[in-house]
Amino acid sequence: MMKSRVQTLSHLEGRKLPRQQDGAILAVSLIIMLVLMIVSLSSSQGIVLQERMTGTHRESVLALQSAEAGLRDAADYVDTLISVGQFSATGDAAGYEGMYTEGSAPTSSDVFNDASWTYYQAANTNGAGGSIVDPEDGDSLPPARYFIEYKSEISSAPGSAGSGGPKEIQGGEAFNFEEEANAHGFRVVVRGTSRDGVTHRYLEALVGQDL
Repeated sequence: MMKSRVQTLSHLEGRKLPRQQDGAILAVSLIIMLVLMIVSLSSSQGIVLQERMTGTHRESVLALQSAEAGLRDAADYVDTLISVGQFSATGDAAGYEGMYTEGSAPTSSDVFNDASWTYYQAANTNGAGGSIVDPEDGDSLPPARYFIEYKSEISSAPGSAGSGGPKEIQGGEAFNFEEEANAHGFRVVVRGTSRDGVTHRYLEALVGQDL
């Protein structure tokens, strides 16, 4: 009797695991591999998204720098004006493209349309504004574009602070005329473009000039 029981135990020890257990281990292994794959893909997508966001921010910064340089160039151009005879209602006068008379230039909401930039001046960013260069590859950015709208003329007697116009043109600070002067206001709108050609930044300012 004892011998028979020992033979039975020995026979059981030599048996393999049931097929159901083999299948369960395989299924668990596949689930673990699937989870690791999902985690890996999610991490990769996060890295790609972060790189895209960083690239977009960089292009935006470069476009803004271009617009700022263009604004400086446009202000320098206004300083050279001796008359407003070159301004027209259509802004297409030869040699003076983008010079509009009052009320004829694209509005602040229209400047985001490419059609509003048919006539413009290309900023000379290699001049006073300084050349805008991509710090990574050293390539220069496309020159900023701008147009100028003649706003109004504000006459003032000597020693006065002028009318409300000069206060707006000078950023809220009145100034005294040492002698009788005719201050002219100009609306300047600038569009800076990054190296990708599709990222734009816009700046608008009022500039005053005595003619």
